[in-house]
Amino acid sequence: MSMVKPHHPDNYIPNKMGIPAYDNLAVVYTGDLITSAVYTLDSATVATVVYTYSSGGDITNIQRTV
Repeated sequence: MSMVKPHHPDNYIPNKMGIPAYDNLAVVYTGDLITSAVYTLDSATVATVVYTYSSGGDITNIQRTV
């Protein structure tokens, strides 16, 4: 039987979205809503997050690609 160590370094996730190190963030809006965020490091894209919304403006999905 294994025991979970809640404060063990192996369980430490500094960035819950799993975005690698980046030095620039470009955010795209449609009206007042964020539609995407592109994370870059030295001009190379390291991750993209795309947001989708319902017709009422409620967020329905967040998709990350690394």
